[in-house]
Formats: sequence, structure tokens, C-alpha cells
Amino acid sequence: MMDLPRALGLEICTTMQKSHGSATYQVMDVSVKKHRALRVLTPRCTPSRMIFPCITDGHMYTLLQTQTLACYYRAFQCPGSGTIYLIRELCKEPLGHLIQSYRDSCLDMSEYTVLKIAKQILEGLHYLHEFKHRSTTGISPKAAAPASTLPRVNELIHGRLHLNNVMLRWDGSVALCDMAYLFPNSTPYSSSKYSFASNMDVFIAPEALEKGTWSTKSDMWSFGMLIYTMCTLQAPEGIPLDTLVNTLQDNSLLSHYSPQLRETLFSLLSLLPDSRPAAGDLLKSSLFSKIKDTKIALDNRNLCTTDAQIPFSDLTDLMSAASSGDYDRAIAHLDQCGLATFLGKTALMYAAQHGHAALIPFLLSEARLQIISRDSPARGKTALMYAASNNHVSVVSQLIPTEAKMQTERGKTALMMAAEKGHVQVIELLAPHERGLRTTMGLTSLMLAIIRRKWTSVEMLVPLEKKIKTKSGSTALMVAARRNMPESLKYLLPVEGRMTRRNGRTALMLAAAAGAVEFVKGMIDLSTTEPSNTHLEHRMRDKRGYTALIHAARNGKATCMSVLIDVEHDIVDNKKHGVVYHTKCWVRQAKDGKDVQAGAACLALLVEKGLIKDSQASTLTSDKVCAETAISPMSVFSPEDRVRHSLRLSAVAPSDELQDLAIFEAESSMDASLIFLQADTSSSSSS
Repeated sequence: MMDLPRALGLEICTTMQKSHGSATYQVMDVSVKKHRALRVLTPRCTPSRMIFPCITDGHMYTLLQTQTLACYYRAFQCPGSGTIYLIRELCKEPLGHLIQSYRDSCLDMSEYTVLKIAKQILEGLHYLHEFKHRSTTGISPKAAAPASTLPRVNELIHGRLHLNNVMLRWDGSVALCDMAYLFPNSTPYSSSKYSFASNMDVFIAPEALEKGTWSTKSDMWSFGMLIYTMCTLQAPEGIPLDTLVNTLQDNSLLSHYSPQLRETLFSLLSLLPDSRPAAGDLLKSSLFSKIKDTKIALDNRNLCTTDAQIPFSDLTDLMSAASSGDYDRAIAHLDQCGLATFLGKTALMYAAQHGHAALIPFLLSEARLQIISRDSPARGKTALMYAASNNHVSVVSQLIPTEAKMQTERGKTALMMAAEKGHVQVIELLAPHERGLRTTMGLTSLMLAIIRRKWTSVEMLVPLEKKIKTKSGSTALMVAARRNMPESLKYLLPVEGRMTRRNGRTALMLAAAAGAVEFVKGMIDLSTTEPSNTHLEHRMRDKRGYTALIHAARNGKATCMSVLIDVEHDIVDNKKHGVVYHTKCWVRQAKDGKDVQAGAACLALLVEKGLIKDSQASTLTSDKVCAETAISPMSVFSPEDRVRHSLRLSAVAPSDELQDLAIFEAESSMDASLIFLQADTSSSSSS
């Protein structure tokens, strides 16, 4: 084999791929001083078994000339062995490598990227399947060949369409290669049971794999499998053929693609060959006819940061018109549908953001596209979310059928964004579709509305999302408790009062541990004004027997202790330890000046209430507090000391505590669903 390439004026540079029966090499064509790909095919057919359709005439490749097929320059076949040598253009990588790049980057391939690649594959198949579309002029000048030398129309198919035979050029265009020439008398590939395994068999149509019946519709099955693999970034594995379609319909990985794309996919994977659409028919469909520029971005930097979704640019004419609401100008530039800015923002998003409802029907082909910038908090944002955030009710109503239930990378929905802004009408429209959905950290629309203090949103969402917990078991009332929001008691206490986390802690306990004195005071005041209220949480104990007062003591929250001490000072934990014991524990474990001051304030309160003697408090603090920093009982509750936050994290806090709702300062952040694992008083140190 090595002698023939030299005789052809080729110098082998590297081995690109090698397997049983075939190999691909990168070679230098000395005559033109250009790099090419040399494909070597060894006969793999026997009288009783054939894996792929057989190629008998390598010169056929040089007659196929179109942009969507790889350019073959020369073909040679050894008379004795039958080995075929094909010299074709050198491409960047196979489609399988691009899909693997997405998998490695933990990115989904956008629908527009899938359609751009799929359309080029379709154009190549259409060229092969339809005789009238094949000619002797193409991407490189070749000598004209008489029509009689071209294969018969019912014999020319690709025959081996899979991830390694769809190549990507450096300019982002697609080229099909390694087509097979099918003869009517091909021998069947025997298979006792057809089911999918993790190999290239999944790309072979069932009728071809079982009966050896190859046709243009066999290529369409392979085409469908390519679309499925691009959408899910994996090939079907272990799926019985008779349950394939139902399995695909239930696949959550396909759920964020448009209904039209999914419907096309299911028709391509029909078990009945005649039910599969032809390449020409698909090219005329609205799904593919809207795709104008089919080249994709292959730059590695773009792939990692922008999802390689579509050609990036500044505002197009269509985007500008959609943003300003220029109806006539937008209609004149509808051919630009599908283009996006560098961040992935489309014309539909601009129209939705600015409330231009009249343009929405003309831009729905861009529905379900999302912001793609990895570094942006808006990653995954949709047109519906833009409309919901800006209270454009008419736009929201138009986009609900296509974009409802979509979520950003952090799990936020359009309903959550409307709830954060207090847009009542939008909430009414979206709630039936998106209620109960949670962010990646388990926050609901109700919880986000609480964080933003949008009480009108809270009032609407309480009946719909009450009693839903985060991943670590916190309720909406607990979120409000940690944020020191006594206003929430009016809405949430009747439906979530006395609910506990896995460790038995209540909202009042979390508030006491966090120093949320206004929330604590609000609930204790209710115990006076509404003594028969069965939802109040004072005097409750968690699984260790700790009360809200004990949690306040264990975290040095003297202000909260002052509110709770009269109603809970007589309760002890499971080890018979009371508030005095736990206050002493805090003082002994104090590690910095703030802890010492907090402990001294707690001891001063206990002295004031007569629970310990002043001498005991002095003994405990003598080694911790200097004389000039000692705190008297009269100064414990000065305004500047009302809210103190210890930076000490309990060394024995349960792990689920660290993953809870230590909500960041929502007022200073653009995204209230962000969760930080803060080392704050919420952990309520335990022993």
C-alpha cells in the first residue's frame, strides 16, 4: 500500500483514522503542493454478509461535484486486491468531533446550529438522490463527463451516512464523504434482533440492516439519526426498535427543541420507509427554508464561550427594526431571521423586550433560541422571559405556546422573572404553565418574589406554590425568616407555619439563628394577640431539642434572645441543657472580638433576667474581654448593636445547612436566584 501513494506523487504525513477495512491519511500532493486526505478502502464484503453497500468504481467519486460533497480529485483501484484509493480535499474534522466538543464543554447544541448543519447534509443527499440536480460542474474544475457515465438514479445513495462521514471544513461548511454505490443485488446483512447498540449500526436503516433493502429512504433514516445525535449529543443505546418513537417522544433532552423539529425527527425515524420524507421535500419545508447562511462557527474560543450557535454580528437590520418597532423595515428583512448578536440575542428577543407585539408572529421561527454567553447571568434567557420581565402582556400571550417552561442555565423561568418584578397580569398568564418549577438551587417563583419583597406577587403565588421546599428542605416562610421579613407572616404563616426541615428546625429557629429580630418579634407578638393561632412556632424544639432561644444563644444573637427569653427560657434540650449552658458554650468558643462582644451581650441579658449571677458572667468574659470593651446590660440593645452577624461557621454544622438558602443580598444583585454558600449564622452551631 505504501508504494502506491508514492507512485501517485503523494507523501503520507500522518494517519488520521485506521480501522478494519479502511484508513485515512493526511498526505501532501507533491504536484500541487497541497495537503489532501487519502482514503484507502479494502473490500469488506463476503458472499454471505455485507456491512455496507459495496463500492465497485472509485472513479464515480470524481463525477460528483457540489459544495455539500467532499471534492474528490483522483481515484485508483488495484485490479488484484480491489483496494480503492481516493484522494479528496482535507477537511477540519468530522461531525462526531464537534459533538464531542459540545459534550466536553457541557453545552447543548442550539436548534439553529442543528438546522444549519442538517440543511447542508440535506442538500448533499438531495444532490445524490435527484438525477436532475447532479452535473459535471462543481467546486473544482474537472473534465466534463457524458451523462451516460453517471450512475442510474435508483442506484445512487450515500449508503453510509454517520458521524465520521459528515466532515466540517475550516470555513464552517459541511461536506459529505465516503458515499457508497449500491447495486440491486446486494446481499442482506443478517440480524436476528434489531436493537440499538453504541456503534455505527444505529445509523443504518432497519430495512437495510435486516433485509438488505437499501434506498434513498435509508439515507433519510441515517439523516434522522444524525439530527437526534446532534440534539442529544449521544446516539440511542439499547432501545428496542418497536419502542423507539415512543422513547424519543419522552426524551427530556429533546424537550427544548421546537415541535416542528421534533415532528420532523419522528417522521425521519419511521419504521416504514415510505413514510419518511424525501430530502427535496424537507428542503422546501418552513423548518429548513428559513435557513439562509448555513456555515457554522468552528473557532474553538467561540465554541467554549458562545455555543458556536450562529454567525455573530452587531445588530442586523431585522434586529434594529424589531427593537424600534419598524414594521415595514422588519418585514423587508425577514431573510435575516435566525441571526444573533455575539451574546446570542435574536430579533425576536428584541421585539419581545420592547413590546412590539405586531412583529412577534413574523419572528416565531426564532422561538426557543436562548442567550448563549457562558459568562452572562442571562445565559439561557428567552424572548418570553424578556417580555415577562418588561410586563408586555400581549407578547407573553403569543410566546407561551412555544416557550413556556423553558429555563435559564440557573433554572429561572419567565414566571419567576415576572414575580420578581411584581407584574400581576403576566403572572396570571404564566402561572398555569410554570407554577411549581424551581431553580437549580430549588427556589420557586414565590421564594424569589419574597426575596424581592414583591408582596402582590407573593399573594398571588401562595395558593399555587405553598409548602414547596428547596433541595435542603426550606420553605418560603423560612426564606422570609432568614431575610428578616415580618411582612411575610401575613401570607405564609397560615399555610407554612410549624413546617420543619429535615433536622426539625422551623422558620422561627432559622430567624433566631440569623439574628432576624423583626421576624422573631413579629411571630412572638402574634402569640400575644392571637394566642389560639395553631401555626405559631414558639416553644417548638428541633430533633436535638433546641428551641429558637437556644439557636439564638448558640449564635450570639442577644437581640433575638431578648424577644424569646420570656417564652422559652424554661425549655431544655435532649441532654437537659438550657439556654444558660448554650450561651456559655458560645462564649468559650469565641474566636474573635465580635464573638466575644456578642457573647458578653448574651451573658448580660441572662444576668438581667436573673438566670445567672453577674460574677459568673464576669468570670466567663474576663479572659476574653478587656475592661474598656466590656458591655453593660444597659448598652446591650443600643441601635448600633441591634443586628450583629457572626462570621464564625460552626465546625459541626450539617452539610445540608451549607447548601441551603443563604440568600445573597438581592437588593445589590441582578439575579435573585443566585445562591452562595455563606458562612453565616444560619448554620446554628450544634454539638
